[in-house]
Amino acid sequence: MPKCSHMHKKRYSKTSNTDIYGPKSIWVPKTEIIFVADLFNKKKKCPVIYKNKLDEFENVVRNKARLVAKGYSQREGIDFTETFAPISRIEATRILLAFAACTGMKFYQMDVKNTFLNGTISEEVCVNQPLGFENDLLPSYVFKLNKVLYGLKQAPGAWYEKLSSFLTRNNFIRGKIDSTMFRKELKDDFIIVQIYVDDIIFGDTNDNLVKSFLSL
Repeated sequence: MPKCSHMHKKRYSKTSNTDIYGPKSIWVPKTEIIFVADLFNKKKKCPVIYKNKLDEFENVVRNKARLVAKGYSQREGIDFTETFAPISRIEATRILLAFAACTGMKFYQMDVKNTFLNGTISEEVCVNQPLGFENDLLPSYVFKLNKVLYGLKQAPGAWYEKLSSFLTRNNFIRGKIDSTMFRKELKDDFIIVQIYVDDIIFGDTNDNLVKSFLSL
């Protein structure tokens, strides 16, 4: 997968302005833009990573451009504190699917678009103005992140907390042993949801529960 910025430059000229993942979720009101001189050591470079999405025949079907932060330059205790995010074990998934096969439950799979951009950030992290999105009137200013960017060390943990809080607010109960598994009961029926970063599998004993889950 070519990821360098000079690959297919002409093809990406328009992509850079339209397909960067979630640019509107990064910016903050102009009154909250912070001057670079006050936060020089907290400023992170913010490059755009280019990638070609291929089909099963290795043909390019889509060009992607993702805005990322250089998380390797983050310092623990300054730029981030908590990075842990639980990952479901393959054994747990196998047991869940075996249970579904034995009981006749229907299971479904889904993934979340722009996964990490949904997580909120508690630390104060600033990034350079990305190429192509500079403010000509304030060229030396930086952007303060309200949400997580791909590449930040706290991105997986922030996404898990966001999704976990969302599910518990909607009456799902988090597993005591496996914190990536959530369950919701309604009389004699129930729905089980298991998450693996941005991939989600879920199944239930009543189709109405699936419809209710998908409508959240």
